[in-house]
Amino acid sequence: MPIEFRMISKVPITLAGIALVAFLAAMAGCQDGATPPAGEAPQTPAAAVDSAGQFAVTFAIRNAIANVAALQFDVNYSGGEFSGAAGDVECSSPFSGAIATFNNKGGGLLSGAVIDISGFAAPADIATCVVTAESKPGPDDFTVTPVDSSDASSQPLVPAPDMAATAIHPVTTTGG
Repeated sequence: MPIEFRMISKVPITLAGIALVAFLAAMAGCQDGATPPAGEAPQTPAAAVDSAGQFAVTFAIRNAIANVAALQFDVNYSGGEFSGAAGDVECSSPFSGAIATFNNKGGGLLSGAVIDISGFAAPADIATCVVTAESKPGPDDFTVTPVDSSDASSQPLVPAPDMAATAIHPVTTTGG
């Protein structure tokens, strides 16, 4: 059964809750080497740019927000599938010390959640996920919808996050 995250800002954050989300994130096993480390672009041979394969897609908050502590979002991808099933979807978050978990619900639908108790400023990259497609997707192939968000005081974010796919790069593997 898929794990659902709802109403993050309405529930007090407890150590038990943080431990549970950390456990779920560890069980998701998002880091498998296919997603580039934060701040690094995947290797991109010229011949692979528009061909079928895997692509790393970065999702970001585009508007200015001073203190994002909890964020839940859904992504609908109309041109292919997210790589990896359920909690084994190939996604990562660039925040060290944050708790992040992702769930591939199938049919091009992904749910994600990031909790950073100290908060972070936006605009900011939130996650990078790998998709499989017949050709390189464009930003308009992804609809990113914030479901819930709050600051470090558990207050709803105002303004609400404006999220989108902001970078898309082919993923290639090196010999080995």
